[in-house]
Amino acid sequence: MAGGNAINKPRTALKKNLNKLRRVKKQQHKKQQKVGGGIRKKAQDDLTSSHILKKTRTNPKANITLSGKKKRLILKQIKKQVKEESSMDVTIESKTKGNDPQKNQDFKMEMD
Repeated sequence: MAGGNAINKPRTALKKNLNKLRRVKKQQHKKQQKVGGGIRKKAQDDLTSSHILKKTRTNPKANITLSGKKKRLILKQIKKQVKEESSMDVTIESKTKGNDPQKNQDFKMEMD
């Protein structure tokens, strides 16, 4: 005769106040969704994207792998970013190495 005492069971505070129940459940969900220490190590890998981190948050033991197509796309993006950064560095260096007319004027003033 199990479950006979559930009929007259008093309602809990959360069941009485649904707004409070929603708020508490939301807090628990946020706490669960936070990134853990083991996941941060995976985030340093270049091929790890945001959706993979989200999956590992919900189930850290799951074996999540990238498809070959996705790997190629991400590697292309990384190469493009590196290329843009290197080209930006070259343009900045070339601008600083150029002759400044103001420096030449200062040099002429010192000669006089």
